[in-house]
Amino acid sequence: MLLQLHAHLNAVFAHFVEFNLRFQTVEEKELEVLEDLIVALKLAKRKAEEEEQDAPMSDKENSASAENGGQEQQQQSSDG
Repeated sequence: MLLQLHAHLNAVFAHFVEFNLRFQTVEEKELEVLEDLIVALKLAKRKAEEEEQDAPMSDKENSASAENGGQEQQQQSSDG
């Protein structure tokens, strides 16, 4: 790039993205075009990944985690 401004432009873009994430100054539909660049610079996760993490656990996952928690408690009480 002319004048070797890669690092500077990346830093400016990173600050812009962080500012926007906090104050939501630009609509999300306007940033969809930049999503690949934002993810590549590790400034944010993809929308699909965030939705998966935010989604509540299914009934099967809830029952499995409850069973595992009960087994761990039994092991701790027998060890103690």
